[in-house]
Amino acid sequence: MADTKTTVVHVNTHVIKRNGVRLKRSMPASALEPPLTAKGKGGGKVVKSNTFELVHKGHVVARVVYRPLTPLKSGATAWIETDCEVVAVPDPAPVVAAPPQSSPDLTALLLKLLVERHGPEIRQLLDEGTPK
Repeated sequence: MADTKTTVVHVNTHVIKRNGVRLKRSMPASALEPPLTAKGKGGGKVVKSNTFELVHKGHVVARVVYRPLTPLKSGATAWIETDCEVVAVPDPAPVVAAPPQSSPDLTALLLKLLVERHGPEIRQLLDEGTPK
């Protein structure tokens, strides 16, 4: 049976921000921390890096890249590169719990009990509310 566990690549934004402060203070590139981490299948060791290659059947299908010294024209310092087709997946609809439904039998039973116990009061209220 194939291993179905997922490898997670995480972008640590707090490290990217901290590196930005270091660059503004003109610290050397060697002072920058790698902000990308990957935890292997089955809960293996956490690996830190500036670049991860995603490999499928021996072929690189994508790269997760962090390059603060050579950002994209947009200013992005972290991104994913791929030659694969990219498809946007819509967010799932939020799950909203439906209000509890009363069964007709329960509603009829409650109405019957209410009339049995408070019939005269109900009739008086109905008579008072009726225009004359």
